[in-house]
Amino acid sequence: MYQSFRGPRDFFNLKTLWHAYQLKTFSSSYAAIKKNISSTNLQYLMSFQTLYIGISPFNGPSIYNIIPMIELIYGVWFIKGGMFQYAKALEKRFIELGGQIVYQAEVQEIAVSDQKHVTGLKINEEFKTADAVVANADFPYTMTNLLGVADKAKGKYKQEKIEKMDYSMSCFLLYLGVDKKYDELRLHTIKMASDFEKNVADIDHGILPEDPSFYVYNPSVIDDTFAPDNQSALYVLVPVANLKENNNWDKEQIDLFAEKIIAKVENELALEGLSRHIVYKNIYTPKTFESRYNSAFGSTFGLKPTLKQSNYFRPHNKHAKIDNLYFAGASVHPGAGVPIVITSGELAAREVMKDN
Repeated sequence: MYQSFRGPRDFFNLKTLWHAYQLKTFSSSYAAIKKNISSTNLQYLMSFQTLYIGISPFNGPSIYNIIPMIELIYGVWFIKGGMFQYAKALEKRFIELGGQIVYQAEVQEIAVSDQKHVTGLKINEEFKTADAVVANADFPYTMTNLLGVADKAKGKYKQEKIEKMDYSMSCFLLYLGVDKKYDELRLHTIKMASDFEKNVADIDHGILPEDPSFYVYNPSVIDDTFAPDNQSALYVLVPVANLKENNNWDKEQIDLFAEKIIAKVENELALEGLSRHIVYKNIYTPKTFESRYNSAFGSTFGLKPTLKQSNYFRPHNKHAKIDNLYFAGASVHPGAGVPIVITSGELAAREVMKDN
Protein backbone atom coordinates (compact mmCIF):
# COMPACT_ATOMS: atom_id res chain seq x y z
CA MET A 1 0.00 0.00 0.00
CA TYR A 2 2.90 2.36 0.70
CA GLN A 3 4.79 1.33 -2.45
CA SER A 4 4.34 3.26 -5.69
CA PHE A 5 5.09 1.70 -9.07
CA ARG A 6 6.83 2.96 -12.16
CA GLY A 7 7.46 -0.26 -14.01
CA PRO A 8 6.99 -4.04 -13.89
CA ARG A 9 10.11 -4.65 -11.78
CA ASP A 10 8.59 -2.66 -8.91
CA PHE A 11 5.93 -5.35 -8.56
CA PHE A 12 7.04 -8.48 -10.38
CA ASN A 13 9.90 -9.46 -8.09
CA LEU A 14 10.27 -12.38 -5.70
CA LYS A 15 9.73 -10.37 -2.51
CA THR A 16 6.50 -8.70 -3.63
CA LEU A 17 5.06 -11.82 -5.24
CA TRP A 18 5.81 -13.87 -2.11
CA HIS A 19 3.98 -11.31 0.02
CA ALA A 20 1.04 -11.37 -2.41
CA TYR A 21 0.91 -15.16 -2.14
CA GLN A 22 0.96 -15.00 1.68
CA LEU A 23 -2.02 -12.64 1.65
CA LYS A 24 -4.10 -15.26 -0.26
CA THR A 25 -5.77 -12.52 -2.29
CA PHE A 26 -7.48 -14.87 -4.73
CA SER A 27 -10.47 -15.59 -2.49
CA SER A 28 -13.28 -13.11 -1.92
CA SER A 29 -13.62 -11.05 1.23
CA TYR A 30 -16.74 -12.95 2.27
CA ALA A 31 -15.25 -16.38 1.53
CA ALA A 32 -12.22 -15.64 3.71
CA ILE A 33 -14.40 -14.44 6.60
CA LYS A 34 -16.74 -17.43 6.25
CA LYS A 35 -13.81 -19.80 6.77
CA ASN A 36 -13.17 -18.34 10.21
CA ILE A 37 -16.60 -17.24 11.48
CA SER A 38 -19.61 -19.56 11.71
CA SER A 39 -22.39 -17.02 12.43
CA THR A 40 -23.98 -15.74 9.20
CA ASN A 41 -24.96 -12.43 10.82
CA LEU A 42 -21.42 -11.88 12.05
CA GLN A 43 -20.03 -12.85 8.63
CA TYR A 44 -22.19 -10.16 7.02
CA LEU A 45 -21.28 -7.58 9.64
CA MET A 46 -17.55 -8.20 9.17
CA SER A 47 -17.76 -8.16 5.37
CA PHE A 48 -19.98 -5.06 5.15
CA GLN A 49 -16.90 -2.83 5.33
CA THR A 50 -15.85 -3.57 1.75
CA LEU A 51 -18.80 -1.39 0.76
CA TYR A 52 -16.76 1.51 2.22
CA ILE A 53 -14.55 1.25 -0.86
CA GLY A 54 -17.36 0.52 -3.32
CA ILE A 55 -17.15 -3.21 -3.92
CA SER A 56 -19.25 -6.21 -2.96
CA PRO A 57 -17.72 -8.49 -0.30
CA PHE A 58 -18.90 -11.44 -2.40
CA ASN A 59 -16.52 -10.61 -5.26
CA GLY A 60 -14.06 -8.13 -3.69
CA PRO A 61 -10.57 -9.53 -2.94
CA SER A 62 -9.98 -10.85 0.58
CA ILE A 63 -7.11 -8.36 1.04
CA TYR A 64 -9.78 -5.76 1.89
CA ASN A 65 -10.54 -7.60 5.13
CA ILE A 66 -7.75 -5.34 6.34
CA ILE A 67 -10.48 -2.71 6.90
CA PRO A 68 -12.43 -4.47 9.72
CA MET A 69 -9.11 -5.79 11.06
CA ILE A 70 -7.72 -2.26 11.46
CA GLU A 71 -10.98 -1.05 13.03
CA LEU A 72 -11.02 -3.89 15.56
CA ILE A 73 -7.33 -3.93 16.48
CA TYR A 74 -6.40 -0.24 16.35
CA GLY A 75 -9.77 1.42 16.87
CA VAL A 76 -11.20 4.45 15.10
CA TRP A 77 -10.46 8.07 15.97
CA PHE A 78 -13.07 10.82 15.83
CA ILE A 79 -12.09 14.34 14.77
CA LYS A 80 -13.97 17.07 16.62
CA GLY A 81 -15.90 18.98 13.97
CA GLY A 82 -15.86 16.00 11.60
CA MET A 83 -13.89 15.23 8.45
CA PHE A 84 -14.24 18.82 7.27
CA GLN A 85 -11.80 19.82 10.03
CA TYR A 86 -9.28 17.39 8.58
CA ALA A 87 -9.59 19.15 5.22
CA LYS A 88 -9.13 22.49 7.01
CA ALA A 89 -6.01 21.14 8.74
CA LEU A 90 -4.52 20.07 5.39
CA GLU A 91 -5.28 23.53 4.01
CA LYS A 92 -3.60 25.18 7.00
CA ARG A 93 -0.46 23.05 6.65
CA PHE A 94 -0.32 23.62 2.89
CA ILE A 95 -0.39 27.40 3.36
CA GLU A 96 2.24 27.18 6.14
CA LEU A 97 4.52 25.40 3.68
CA GLY A 98 4.16 28.27 1.22
CA GLY A 99 1.31 26.91 -0.90
CA GLN A 100 -1.26 29.15 -2.54
CA ILE A 101 -4.85 28.05 -3.16
CA VAL A 102 -6.77 29.65 -6.02
CA TYR A 103 -10.54 29.22 -5.79
CA GLN A 104 -13.24 29.45 -8.48
CA ALA A 105 -10.66 28.24 -11.01
CA GLU A 106 -11.78 25.53 -13.39
CA VAL A 107 -8.94 23.47 -14.83
CA GLN A 108 -9.89 22.99 -18.48
CA GLU A 109 -6.79 21.28 -19.86
CA ILE A 110 -3.41 19.86 -18.90
CA ALA A 111 -1.15 21.19 -21.64
CA VAL A 112 1.50 18.77 -22.95
CA SER A 113 4.32 19.33 -25.43
CA ASP A 114 5.78 16.55 -27.59
CA GLN A 115 3.37 14.12 -25.88
CA LYS A 116 5.81 13.66 -23.03
CA HIS A 117 6.10 16.84 -20.92
CA VAL A 118 3.49 18.99 -19.15
CA THR A 119 4.01 22.69 -19.78
CA GLY A 120 1.12 24.02 -17.72
CA LEU A 121 -2.62 24.26 -17.24
CA LYS A 122 -5.44 26.04 -18.99
CA ILE A 123 -7.48 27.60 -16.17
CA ASN A 124 -10.52 29.84 -16.76
CA GLU A 125 -9.38 30.28 -20.38
CA GLU A 126 -5.88 31.40 -19.27
CA PHE A 127 -2.63 29.43 -19.57
CA LYS A 128 -0.54 28.97 -16.43
CA THR A 129 2.93 27.42 -16.64
CA ALA A 130 3.86 24.53 -14.34
CA ASP A 131 7.02 22.57 -13.59
CA ALA A 132 4.92 19.55 -12.61
CA VAL A 133 1.23 18.75 -12.22
CA VAL A 134 -0.43 16.49 -9.67
CA ALA A 135 -3.95 15.74 -10.89
CA ASN A 136 -6.32 14.74 -8.11
CA ALA A 137 -9.46 14.90 -10.20
CA ASP A 138 -10.95 11.45 -10.77
CA PHE A 139 -8.41 9.61 -12.96
CA PRO A 140 -10.90 8.62 -15.74
CA TYR A 141 -12.05 12.26 -15.96
CA THR A 142 -8.47 13.51 -16.12
CA MET A 143 -7.54 11.13 -18.93
CA THR A 144 -10.73 11.73 -20.91
CA ASN A 145 -11.42 15.44 -20.38
CA LEU A 146 -8.23 17.17 -19.25
CA LEU A 147 -5.37 15.47 -21.03
CA GLY A 148 -5.82 17.00 -24.45
CA VAL A 149 -3.05 15.08 -26.20
CA ALA A 150 -2.91 12.34 -28.78
CA ASP A 151 -3.95 8.87 -27.64
CA LYS A 152 -0.36 7.68 -27.97
CA ALA A 153 0.69 9.79 -24.97
CA LYS A 154 -2.15 8.43 -22.83
CA GLY A 155 -0.62 4.99 -22.90
CA LYS A 156 -3.12 2.21 -22.28
CA TYR A 157 -5.75 4.51 -20.75
CA LYS A 158 -7.43 5.63 -23.95
CA GLN A 159 -11.13 6.51 -24.16
CA GLU A 160 -12.18 2.98 -25.11
CA LYS A 161 -10.38 1.38 -22.16
CA ILE A 162 -11.63 4.00 -19.70
CA GLU A 163 -15.23 3.21 -20.68
CA LYS A 164 -14.70 -0.55 -20.37
CA MET A 165 -13.13 -0.45 -16.91
CA ASP A 166 -15.11 -1.58 -13.85
CA TYR A 167 -16.49 1.17 -11.64
CA SER A 168 -17.44 1.07 -7.98
CA MET A 169 -20.94 1.40 -6.68
CA SER A 170 -22.29 4.82 -5.76
CA CYS A 171 -24.22 6.25 -2.81
CA PHE A 172 -27.55 7.87 -2.08
CA LEU A 173 -26.90 10.31 0.77
CA LEU A 174 -29.29 12.17 3.04
CA TYR A 175 -27.94 15.05 5.13
CA LEU A 176 -30.63 15.79 7.71
CA GLY A 177 -31.00 18.57 10.28
CA VAL A 178 -33.37 17.36 12.98
CA ASP A 179 -34.86 19.56 15.72
CA LYS A 180 -34.67 16.73 18.25
CA LYS A 181 -32.04 14.61 20.02
CA TYR A 182 -32.20 10.84 19.70
CA ASP A 183 -30.11 9.79 22.68
CA GLU A 184 -30.67 6.11 21.95
CA LEU A 185 -28.97 6.48 18.55
CA ARG A 186 -25.24 5.81 18.77
CA LEU A 187 -22.50 7.43 16.69
CA HIS A 188 -22.52 4.68 14.02
CA THR A 189 -25.46 2.43 13.12
CA ILE A 190 -25.46 -0.15 10.33
CA LYS A 191 -28.78 -1.78 9.38
CA MET A 192 -28.39 -4.59 6.88
CA ALA A 193 -31.02 -5.83 4.47
CA SER A 194 -32.81 -9.02 5.48
CA ASP A 195 -31.19 -10.64 2.42
CA PHE A 196 -27.82 -8.90 2.31
CA GLU A 197 -26.44 -11.01 -0.54
CA LYS A 198 -29.44 -10.17 -2.78
CA ASN A 199 -29.16 -6.51 -1.76
CA VAL A 200 -25.54 -6.33 -2.96
CA ALA A 201 -26.30 -8.35 -6.13
CA ASP A 202 -29.11 -5.91 -7.00
CA ILE A 203 -26.67 -2.99 -6.70
CA ASP A 204 -24.16 -4.72 -8.97
CA HIS A 205 -26.91 -5.25 -11.58
CA GLY A 206 -28.24 -1.70 -11.48
CA ILE A 207 -31.42 -2.53 -9.54
CA LEU A 208 -32.59 -0.08 -6.88
CA PRO A 209 -32.95 -2.34 -3.84
CA GLU A 210 -36.44 -2.88 -2.41
CA ASP A 211 -34.90 -3.63 0.98
CA PRO A 212 -31.68 -1.61 1.08
CA SER A 213 -28.98 -1.74 3.71
CA PHE A 214 -28.18 1.65 5.21
CA TYR A 215 -25.73 3.39 7.52
CA VAL A 216 -26.60 6.24 9.89
CA TYR A 217 -23.99 8.61 11.31
CA ASN A 218 -25.00 10.66 14.35
CA PRO A 219 -22.03 12.87 15.30
CA SER A 220 -24.20 15.07 17.54
CA VAL A 221 -24.19 12.31 20.15
CA ILE A 222 -20.52 13.01 20.98
CA ASP A 223 -19.84 16.44 19.42
CA ASP A 224 -22.11 19.42 20.14
CA THR A 225 -20.60 21.54 17.33
CA PHE A 226 -22.68 19.82 14.65
CA ALA A 227 -26.11 21.19 15.58
CA PRO A 228 -27.82 23.71 17.88
CA ASP A 229 -28.77 22.66 21.42
CA ASN A 230 -31.22 19.75 21.57
CA GLN A 231 -30.97 19.20 17.81
CA SER A 232 -29.13 16.65 15.66
CA ALA A 233 -27.22 16.43 12.40
CA LEU A 234 -27.78 13.01 10.82
CA TYR A 235 -26.18 11.50 7.75
CA VAL A 236 -27.81 8.49 6.08
CA LEU A 237 -25.90 6.53 3.43
CA VAL A 238 -27.47 3.91 1.15
CA PRO A 239 -25.23 1.97 -1.30
CA VAL A 240 -26.71 2.11 -4.83
CA ALA A 241 -25.55 1.36 -8.37
CA ASN A 242 -23.40 3.77 -10.38
CA LEU A 243 -24.77 5.53 -13.47
CA LYS A 244 -23.22 2.99 -15.82
CA GLU A 245 -25.59 0.40 -14.34
CA ASN A 246 -28.57 2.64 -13.54
CA ASN A 247 -29.07 6.20 -14.81
CA ASN A 248 -32.67 6.59 -13.65
CA TRP A 249 -32.41 9.44 -11.14
CA ASP A 250 -35.08 12.00 -12.02
CA LYS A 251 -36.63 14.26 -9.36
CA GLU A 252 -39.61 12.00 -8.81
CA GLN A 253 -37.37 8.96 -8.29
CA ILE A 254 -35.13 10.90 -5.89
CA ASP A 255 -38.04 12.19 -3.79
CA LEU A 256 -39.71 8.78 -3.58
CA PHE A 257 -36.50 7.02 -2.58
CA ALA A 258 -35.68 9.70 0.01
CA GLU A 259 -39.14 9.29 1.60
CA LYS A 260 -38.71 5.52 1.61
CA ILE A 261 -35.30 5.68 3.31
CA ILE A 262 -36.44 8.21 5.93
CA ALA A 263 -39.46 6.01 6.76
CA LYS A 264 -37.22 2.94 6.91
CA VAL A 265 -34.73 4.63 9.27
CA GLU A 266 -37.58 5.92 11.46
CA ASN A 267 -39.32 2.53 11.73
CA GLU A 268 -36.39 0.12 11.88
CA LEU A 269 -34.35 2.19 14.35
CA ALA A 270 -37.42 3.29 16.33
CA LEU A 271 -36.67 7.01 15.89
CA GLU A 272 -40.09 8.31 16.81
CA GLY A 273 -41.37 11.13 14.60
CA LEU A 274 -38.16 11.49 12.60
CA SER A 275 -39.93 12.59 9.39
CA ARG A 276 -41.83 15.33 11.30
CA HIS A 277 -38.68 16.68 12.99
CA ILE A 278 -36.58 17.23 9.85
CA VAL A 279 -35.89 20.95 9.42
CA TYR A 280 -33.11 20.64 6.84
CA LYS A 281 -32.57 18.09 4.08
CA ASN A 282 -29.91 17.82 1.39
CA ILE A 283 -29.73 14.86 -0.99
CA TYR A 284 -26.78 13.51 -2.96
CA THR A 285 -27.35 10.95 -5.72
CA PRO A 286 -24.90 9.33 -8.17
CA LYS A 287 -25.61 12.27 -10.50
CA THR A 288 -24.36 14.66 -7.79
CA PHE A 289 -21.05 12.83 -7.67
CA GLU A 290 -20.82 12.96 -11.47
CA SER A 291 -21.63 16.68 -11.83
CA ARG A 292 -20.05 18.08 -8.67
CA TYR A 293 -16.90 15.95 -8.43
CA ASN A 294 -16.45 14.74 -12.03
CA SER A 295 -16.62 11.14 -10.80
CA ALA A 296 -16.91 8.84 -13.80
CA PHE A 297 -20.43 7.34 -13.90
CA GLY A 298 -21.10 8.91 -10.51
CA SER A 299 -18.99 6.23 -8.83
CA THR A 300 -18.42 7.48 -5.31
CA PHE A 301 -15.27 5.37 -4.84
CA GLY A 302 -13.74 5.62 -8.34
CA LEU A 303 -12.56 2.53 -10.15
CA LYS A 304 -13.82 -0.68 -8.57
CA PRO A 305 -10.99 -2.32 -6.57
CA THR A 306 -11.17 -5.72 -8.23
CA LEU A 307 -8.06 -7.89 -8.28
CA LYS A 308 -7.37 -6.74 -11.85
CA GLN A 309 -7.74 -3.09 -10.81
CA SER A 310 -5.79 -3.17 -7.55
CA ASN A 311 -2.18 -2.66 -6.55
CA TYR A 312 0.14 -2.68 -9.58
CA PHE A 313 -2.85 -3.12 -11.90
CA ARG A 314 -4.49 0.13 -10.79
CA PRO A 315 -3.49 3.41 -12.47
CA HIS A 316 -0.10 4.47 -11.08
CA ASN A 317 0.82 7.66 -9.24
CA LYS A 318 3.13 8.77 -12.07
CA HIS A 319 2.15 8.86 -15.74
CA ALA A 320 3.94 6.18 -17.74
CA LYS A 321 4.68 8.44 -20.74
CA ILE A 322 4.61 12.03 -19.49
CA ASP A 323 7.61 12.78 -17.28
CA ASN A 324 6.14 15.44 -14.96
CA LEU A 325 2.49 14.38 -14.54
CA TYR A 326 1.35 12.65 -11.35
CA PHE A 327 -1.94 11.37 -9.96
CA ALA A 328 -3.69 11.10 -6.61
CA GLY A 329 -7.24 10.13 -5.70
CA ALA A 330 -9.59 7.19 -5.31
CA SER A 331 -9.11 5.77 -8.82
CA VAL A 332 -5.32 5.44 -8.60
CA HIS A 333 -3.06 3.32 -6.42
CA PRO A 334 -3.56 2.40 -3.59
CA GLY A 335 -7.36 2.91 -3.82
CA ALA A 336 -10.50 4.39 -2.26
CA GLY A 337 -11.48 5.37 1.25
CA VAL A 338 -10.23 8.52 3.00
CA PRO A 339 -7.05 7.07 4.61
CA ILE A 340 -6.12 5.28 1.39
CA VAL A 341 -6.74 8.35 -0.79
CA ILE A 342 -4.56 10.41 1.57
CA THR A 343 -1.88 7.74 1.06
CA SER A 344 -2.17 8.21 -2.72
CA GLY A 345 -1.32 11.87 -2.16
CA GLU A 346 1.74 10.88 -0.14
CA LEU A 347 2.88 8.47 -2.86
CA ALA A 348 2.39 11.13 -5.55
CA ALA A 349 4.41 13.61 -3.45
CA ARG A 350 7.24 11.07 -3.15
CA GLU A 351 7.23 10.57 -6.91
CA VAL A 352 7.47 14.33 -7.49
CA MET A 353 10.38 14.59 -5.03
CA LYS A 354 12.14 11.65 -6.64
CA ASP A 355 12.09 13.48 -9.99
CA ASN A 356 13.12 16.84 -8.54
